[in-house]
Amino acid sequence: MLPEVEILLNVLPLTPETKGIINREMLDSLPKTRCTRGEYGDHVHESDLLNALDCGQIKPCFRC
Repeated sequence: MLPEVEILLNVLPLTPETKGIINREMLDSLPKTRCTRGEYGDHVHESDLLNALDCGQIKPCFRC
């Protein structure tokens, strides 16, 4: 399903099972150059997100 995603919205509560759920494996499965923005918290492996941004897998979105 992830390769077809146009919008990924995380509304999961932070629990031991969801901590780090957005990681390199998930980010690599998304279509290339999708946007990301927002508050991430402990759901995201920060280094994996930064790597995906650096590699161009995803790009930042800015709100005007």
